[in-house]
Amino acid sequence: MKHTNLFYSLFFMTILFFNVVFAQKWYFPLGLTYQDGNSELVNYMEEMYETDISLSSPIGVNFQPYYNFRFGLRIGFGLGPVTLILGNDFDNSYIDLPVNFNIGYTILPKFNYSPYVRTGIIYRLAAGLDIEKRAPGFLVAVGMELFRKKPVGLGIEIGYDFSEVEFKYDYYDYYDWYYVEGVTERIRPGQFLLGVYAIF
Repeated sequence: MKHTNLFYSLFFMTILFFNVVFAQKWYFPLGLTYQDGNSELVNYMEEMYETDISLSSPIGVNFQPYYNFRFGLRIGFGLGPVTLILGNDFDNSYIDLPVNFNIGYTILPKFNYSPYVRTGIIYRLAAGLDIEKRAPGFLVAVGMELFRKKPVGLGIEIGYDFSEVEFKYDYYDYYDWYYVEGVTERIRPGQFLLGVYAIF
């Protein structure tokens, strides 16, 4: 009987310990992010395809949910920021949904306001003309969360996205009469990032 009571006591103490130390909560940041590399991508498309861009924005929707442990560790994934560039001809358009997995640290997890850092791997699900391959890259970011204990908080973040998209094309020069096959060009559509989020 004593051994049974001791077992149950240790069992419930263990549950209490993990609940206190490793208590966790989901957060759901949803917002808009500016991508500095968008202009480079637009310039490339206008020059290579000799087309006018009818729709493009360096700002895209971004969703970055994460699991925050009581001691500050955070683990999350992300979708976005979405990139959509439309040329006059739909074939000369580009669409991109970056996905990432990241790990970070909330510096003041018990407070209503807290800075944080996060890093991870990001990969772009890009579709468009002449895309040869997509190269994953590191994602690094720092930010500040406000009103963490409210039903809806606010987040501000700056970061850098090292992922790349490689284009492969055949180059024709009609003036000097020469042709180059299989020219490749790598572009980082993200680069410097600036985001603002509502946190649910």
